[in-house]
Amino acid sequence: MKKWLLYVMAALSLMGAGPSSRTVPPVLRLHVVANSDGAEDQRVKLQIRDRVVAYMGAWAQNAGTFPEAKAYAEAHLEEIEGIAREVLRDNGFDYGVTASVGIYPFPDRTYGSVTFPAGDYYAVKVDLGSGQGANWWCVLFPPLCFLPATETEEGWQEEDGVEYRSFFGELLGLYQ
Repeated sequence: MKKWLLYVMAALSLMGAGPSSRTVPPVLRLHVVANSDGAEDQRVKLQIRDRVVAYMGAWAQNAGTFPEAKAYAEAHLEEIEGIAREVLRDNGFDYGVTASVGIYPFPDRTYGSVTFPAGDYYAVKVDLGSGQGANWWCVLFPPLCFLPATETEEGWQEEDGVEYRSFFGELLGLYQ
């Protein structure tokens, strides 16, 4: 009897260990990966970031739910690729661009007082060329890419001293 109970307990403990048990939070990130770490590839990556964030800003700020934001991103991947191609072409680059929506690993990231722990998140990923360079990311939904912040050597700093919170951030327990 004790042996049977031990087997059942072991089996139950393994059931949650597989990849199907991972929980991906209802957060949509933007992830732009440069062709290389070269100065020009990094510069054009930031230009593409700015254009893609501007394009996605209106709908991301108005998205009511995570599924709505994700569906919109999936429906507009060609436009995102087109924006990136245009910036590359304007800067004399001819390598490719691939935009996709999927689940990708991310390290810890803090936006003001909001910390996203390392883990797997949904993201709109824009790979430039070979995608071997340093990357840049932000959170599209809830819309944290669009907060008035500046990047300094110490990290992201709020400009106006206001602490920004969202209903979804509260719901996800992202504020400490």
